[in-house]
This record gives sequence, structure tokens and C-alpha cells, in this order.
Amino acid sequence: MKVGDVSDLEDKLIALQNELQKLTEVRNDVMRRVVVAEQHYMMKRKAQVQGWLSGVEAVEAESSYKFGKEVARKLQAVISLKGEGDFKDVAETVPEDPVDEMPLERTIVGQQATFQKVLNCLAENAIIGLYGSGGVGKTTLLKQINNNFCYGGHNFDIVIWVVVSKELKLERIQEDIGKKIRLPTDSWKNRSIENEARDIYNILRKKKFLLLLDDMWESIDLTKVGVPLSNQKTESKIVFTTRFEEVCGKMEAQKKIKVECLGLEEAWRLFQMKVGEDTLDSHPDISKLAKTMAKECAGLLLALITVGQAMTCKKTPDKWRDAIEMLTRSTAEFSGVSKLVSLRHLNLSCTRIAELPIGLKALVNLRYLNLERMYSLRTIPRHLISSFSMLQVLRMLNCGEFGGTLDKNFVFDDEFLIEELFGLKRLNELSITLRTPHALERFLSSLKLKSCTHSLRLRFHSEMKSLNISSLADMKHLHKFSVSCDGLEEFEIGFAGNVQRIREAHVFHALHKVYIQNCNALKDMTWLLFAPNLKILDILNCNKMEEIISAAKLGEVQEIPFNKLEFLELHHVPELKSIYWSALGFQQQKKIIVYGCPKLKRLPLDSTSAKERKIVVKGDENWWNELEWEDQATRNAFLLCFNSNRPLNSIDMGGD
Repeated sequence: MKVGDVSDLEDKLIALQNELQKLTEVRNDVMRRVVVAEQHYMMKRKAQVQGWLSGVEAVEAESSYKFGKEVARKLQAVISLKGEGDFKDVAETVPEDPVDEMPLERTIVGQQATFQKVLNCLAENAIIGLYGSGGVGKTTLLKQINNNFCYGGHNFDIVIWVVVSKELKLERIQEDIGKKIRLPTDSWKNRSIENEARDIYNILRKKKFLLLLDDMWESIDLTKVGVPLSNQKTESKIVFTTRFEEVCGKMEAQKKIKVECLGLEEAWRLFQMKVGEDTLDSHPDISKLAKTMAKECAGLLLALITVGQAMTCKKTPDKWRDAIEMLTRSTAEFSGVSKLVSLRHLNLSCTRIAELPIGLKALVNLRYLNLERMYSLRTIPRHLISSFSMLQVLRMLNCGEFGGTLDKNFVFDDEFLIEELFGLKRLNELSITLRTPHALERFLSSLKLKSCTHSLRLRFHSEMKSLNISSLADMKHLHKFSVSCDGLEEFEIGFAGNVQRIREAHVFHALHKVYIQNCNALKDMTWLLFAPNLKILDILNCNKMEEIISAAKLGEVQEIPFNKLEFLELHHVPELKSIYWSALGFQQQKKIIVYGCPKLKRLPLDSTSAKERKIVVKGDENWWNELEWEDQATRNAFLLCFNSNRPLNSIDMGGD
């Protein structure tokens, strides 16, 4: 190769490198636009854009060139690609699925005949009304009808699902329809009902639609919503559910179909499926008791499913007898009303239910609802909790957590939950888990909620560096408090006057149990000084905690903590050096468990503590051997109380 050729090749290589850099910048800009369109607007990248990106990737993959012609060819290709990358639009709107599939039980029992009857009637009737008692299975039937059209084989352009509910609001019905037919939100959401109706009408009159209206309590003038009704020969259809046959008449339904309760055999088969063979076979008496309970559900689909799932972990006859007695007592108080509606006490704790059915709104007399430890629960319908206007006790501790970790599919927002709780005027006992600082802020803004809360768990995955303990000052009935927050650095006590005020207000006198887990920035727990009746203290995985009670934070306040403490458990608190700087009376102390606390060299025990020798101490033998004592006699006295066996179970952050 001649000298001139070498120089020319070098110039072209430099030019190629510069153009490649520019092409990379253009590619990055295009990809940013694609990502925004796909992730934020649910759009799909255009085929032309994908082809261009593949071309850029291929050009970038070429790494070596032996001849000037190859460099020139690539330089031209890069320049050409760079010019082609000036796209006006990088993505396009994905066509709306004509049908949104609704979640359903894996197996539906006893509705096949009614389901087929509805499908047959759709061929000849424009408006069909499904009516029946609350909890009989109308919503489940309507969901089956909806899902039947998910897989083609029909001539509908679109299937629209709307939950109407008792509090009829035309605006909300219009909003649900508008979202499905993709009306631009900014152009109609804040307009009048009439203008919105005109927009909806102009789109629907050109389509063959199936409108499914669930849970209607009264008739609706659909023309005010914007639904076309004038042409009786149209292939569009409307199917609705209601408890009242007269609503079918007022809606001018051409076909009224009553949704009946399940027969005894079908009810028993469904109840068996929900309880499970493992439970039914766990004791010879349970099968007979289960049949009795299934009969008490009176063929109501919702009752059979809900009660059956609630009983799946009850494996002793006594628990079944208690449940039957409670169900019988609560349903016998009312006549002429469905038994589900008359339920006052519903305990779903520890069940594997993934979604609470919207049909639970039928429980208009519900006073007690327990959803604690429903780890698999992912969905609570909006406005369900607020519909229980008679509710007095609501327990939701550790609700919606999967295998001990927060389930990312849990779609019920804590902040919306707090808003719904504001409306429960009769609520007098609450247990709840909050997962965001904003939800906590809304919670703390309500004196009513604070005063009726018995158990509170804070489980934050976002940063909250401090929590002012005085913000909990109105929680006079707080019995159990759990915190898991990786970014939490301190519980703020404040100035000396604030300390005195909190102490004199007897703020935490009802607090008996405190669980602190995975607070890896927390240094101490000095605020526990204000909990004189504390019985259980569990601290797990707090990597920076150095002391439980800090003398520096207390100032001149003289208060002896832990007089009523019975159980103290410390697991993996590697920097912990002190529980308290002097010996404590521990009048009620029964057990101290310490594992993974190598820097804790002294327990707050002395010869006085050892006199009755009622305290059991558990821990690693190496840790025990390195403990410092008041004297040898005290060590010898507690040696008889020491047990080196490691506990089989990890700390329980929510148990009773």
C-alpha cells in the first residue's frame, strides 16, 4: 500500500469514527423516544424504526477493515443511517383489545345451564336482565359472559364492562366507557354529562358493542350516558345484573333471567373444592360438619366460596363447630333476607384468597372483618371497604404480603384505603399495615383512625429517615407496633420539654408488643421509655443499632424502662453494645434471647436479678462465655438459666 493510500485510509477512519459517534447519539435519542412511548403510553415501536435500529446494530458490530473501499462503504452506510434516523413518530398506538378478560375462579360450579341460556338469548334480544339475591353469583355469571368473547368467534367490535354499584353516578359510568373506547381524557373528562354523552354516542353508534353493567340497584337512562338505543335492529347488546326484578322491567329488558341458588349437590361439590381434601380428611368428623356448614350457605355462590376458603386451614372439629355456631347465630337474626347479607362476622385470616370479590358489598350488616395474614391477597376492589358502613372491627395486619415479602402485584393502594377508612363512622378497632410514608401521613392526619388503632405495622421500601414519636401521641389504644424500614435512622423524641409532655400524657401505656425488623440505619430505641407496660420486644436485622436506651437522648429524665417486660429477643444486631447502662429490675422477665450480637458484652442483670432465677437466657455459647458480670457469683447464678439451643423459628413480626 502506497504512503498516500495509507494517509487517505487514516482520514477515512477518523471520519468514520466521528460519524459513528453521531449515529450512536441519534440511536440513543430514538431509543429514548421508543422507551417513553412503550412504557408510559403503552404504544408499539414501528416496524420501520425497529428495522433502522437493527441496521445500526449491524453496522456497529463490524469492527475491522483491511481496505479503503470497505471503510468508504461503511462510512457511506453510517451517514445514510444517520439521515434516516430522523423519525417523526417512533411508535404507534396498539389497537385496543375488544375484550378485557376478567379474573375468575379456576372452576365454576352450577352455572353452566344459566350461562348457556344467556348466550342463546343474546342472539335474539338487545337487552337482557339477570336478577337474583345478593351473593347468588350474578357477577360471576356476567364475568363468564365477558370472558366468553375473549377468544373470537363473535361479531362485536368491543365489549365494555362497567360496575354501576349502589351509589349511582352517571359520570363514573361515562368515565369507564370513555376509557374503554379511548376517548381523549383531557378533551372530555371535565366537561358536562351532556357533552360527554355526545362524544360517547358518536363513537358507539358506529360500533357493534356489548355493554355489560354489573350491580345495578336502580334503572339508568342510558341515553343520558350516551349509549345508542334507538335502533332496535342493531346488533349491539346490553346485559346487566341486579338484585331486583323490577329494575329489569324499568330497563325494558326483553329477556329477564333469574339467577338461582345452587342445589345441594352442586353447593356441596363447590364447598369441597374450596375447603380442600387435605382439610376435609384431617379428622373423621370434619366432613359431616362441612356438609352442615355448606347447607348454612343456602346455595349462595359467594358464601360457599368465601366461607369455604376461610375454612381451608381449620383442621379441628372444635373450630368447625364454633364457625357453624357463629354462622347460624348471625344468619338466624333476619328473615326474608339472604343469609350472606345477614352476616355480621367474617374471618378470612390466614386464607390463600388472592382477590376479594366485589360481591362482598352484599354484606351490608358486616360488623367484623378479619383479613390478617392473607399473604396471597393481591386485589381489594375500590370502594369495597368503604361500603361496609356498619363495620366496627377491621383487621388488616400483614394483608397482601407474599411469603413474607411485599407482593408487587398488590394493586390496592394504601392511600386509597385510608381515604375509604375515613368514611367508616362506626369503626372502633383497626389493625393495619402501611407501606408508604404518604399513606402514614394521611393516617396520622385522622384523630379518629389513630384513636381506634390497636395494631400498626409500617413497612416502607422507600426512604423515611425519621419518625417523630409525638406524631403517635394520640394512639391511646395502640397494643402492637411493628416497623420494617431500611432507611429509618431515628425515632425523634425532641427537646426535654417534649419528653416530659409525652411521659405525662401516658401515651404508650397500652403498648405491649414492639417488633423492629430490617431497620439498618436505626441507632437506638430510646422512645420505649414511654411504654411502661411493654411485654414483648423483638429486634431483628438492625445493623447499626448500638444501644436500646440512649442516656444521651434522655438528658435529665429519670425513668426506669422495661419493668413489665417478659420477652426480649435480639437477632443479628451486630453493633449493639448496650441494652441499658445499669441493672434493671425485670419484675416480669421470663426470657432473653440473643443471637448475632457479638459486641453486647453485658446484660442489665445483677445479683438482685438472680435471686429468684426465673429468667431464661438463650444464645450462642461463645457469646455467653465472653459476657461480663457484676461478679462471679452472679455469673454462676445465671449459668443455671442459660440455654444455648438456637431457636427453630425466625422472629414473628405480626403474631399475637
